[in-house]
Amino acid sequence: MKTYRFLKDLIISYAGWLTYFSYLDDLVMNFSERIRDEEHLSEMCLEESRRLGLRELILTRFTEDDSQVSLTKSGLCRVHINYGQAHRSVLRHELKHVKNRAFGSEFKYFFEEEPRAILYETFGLDL
Repeated sequence: MKTYRFLKDLIISYAGWLTYFSYLDDLVMNFSERIRDEEHLSEMCLEESRRLGLRELILTRFTEDDSQVSLTKSGLCRVHINYGQAHRSVLRHELKHVKNRAFGSEFKYFFEEEPRAILYETFGLDL
């Protein structure tokens, strides 16, 4: 059973990094729906949250910094979307991090959570 889990994690990580390095996520972003304004961001966040099965309140806002997910002191999730990257695929990527609660170690983030978010953003695979 441990071998299966290891192989599954290895395949997920490999596929995620392969996707990342081949820039498919950038390509997908260029063809995904553009987020027009804050209201559209909120509507799209609600729609994509339902698709992922998220039931929690998620605060959204535009930022000039990198797109990211953060937690407020009260435990609410906040999704920050960069103006230049305001596309549905970027929102999907960040919401996948919310679902996985990807707020752990950097090693786990880069080799497990980030590839899963990239796979979800690019192919819609919820692993």
